[in-house]
Amino acid sequence: MNLKLIAVVLCVGFSGTASAGFFDSKEEVQPFKCGREDATVALINALRDAALAKVSVAGSELTQFQNKVLTIPVMPSDITTTEQGKNTVRCVASVSATLPTELKELSVKTPDVFSNFIAESRALYKVDTLRWNNVSYALRLADNEKDISVSLDDISNMPMGLAKTAKLAVSADSIIKNNDPTKINAYKNQYEIEDAKLNKIWKAIPASFRSSMKDEQVSWVWSKQEQCGDISRANNTNLSVSERVGIYQCQTAMTVDRIKYLGGYK
Repeated sequence: MNLKLIAVVLCVGFSGTASAGFFDSKEEVQPFKCGREDATVALINALRDAALAKVSVAGSELTQFQNKVLTIPVMPSDITTTEQGKNTVRCVASVSATLPTELKELSVKTPDVFSNFIAESRALYKVDTLRWNNVSYALRLADNEKDISVSLDDISNMPMGLAKTAKLAVSADSIIKNNDPTKINAYKNQYEIEDAKLNKIWKAIPASFRSSMKDEQVSWVWSKQEQCGDISRANNTNLSVSERVGIYQCQTAMTVDRIKYLGGYK
């Protein structure tokens, strides 16, 4: 046999052996565990779905809220499988969410509002990120070995925290406006003007009528304080701007109604 024929035979034999090994191999499938990539994706989707159901928002903000929930970066980590079945597992993980830029602005312009939000989120806050530890859940792999269902434990705070993050981000502009310190004096002036009108009308009422209406007037004053808060609290600098403005707005509205009543306008 000549050398060229030997070389051809050897090449064909080697090629056939290599091809057989390549085409016979099967793609390796990872065991079904909590940290598997598709399981992690299923968890993130489940957390977002749960967040969407946690908070009700005005119709005008609904689309923005939904988009914000779906776009806030969510990252599970430290994923652990605590129980292993054939197609079911129980898991524990830490989950982090990066705060939207709107909340970073809130932290500067309305620190009180932002601090309350952090406390209510029940998460650890660090460098514009919220982190919930010990998020527990169960996974079930469908018979097609592709679809994964997720059951979140009711005690998980993460979905509610994510929902509040999205809602606060959507409402950030109005919150900042409502917490503008310059508004306090404006609403205070409105209240003082109406209060002065009320006192003028009250003094103009004949003494005999004022005497018979005294108990009614005192009852109204207490009702106003109960509904709006004591007017002295509006001067408390420890309260947020929106709380102080709210007291003045409520007091003013009830005072205007009382002026109409005593003036015979209704």
